Amino acid sequence: MEQFQKALVTAVPARQTLTWIPDMAFLREQKIRFAVPWIPSKTAPDGTKFGQTYINSDKAVAAGLRYRPMTETIRDALAWWQTLPAERREKNKFPIPPEVEAAALKAWHAKEG
Repeated sequence: MEQFQKALVTAVPARQTLTWIPDMAFLREQKIRFAVPWIPSKTAPDGTKFGQTYINSDKAVAAGLRYRPMTETIRDALAWWQTLPAERREKNKFPIPPEVEAAALKAWHAKEG
């Protein structure tokens, strides 16, 4: 996720500050549950790890999958997104309201203070 965020900052230059909050208990206390992390790693009862971070792409790479720079993918995805009708884009707003995000950041910085 950190590599993705850094690529995002590079691909879409804007005034922004990234704050890493690696404390899931803190995020739950701030009522941030479903957006961070997007798809958390999980462990099955038998100890097998699964989730987005454990997807093995070896077969796809062997079959010809080639990765391209994240910044290129981000720019292309944004260009595609901007071609969609406004009403379609409105349906997919970020799930954390700005005031909840601001309160969580304030509390985190106070905690780290």
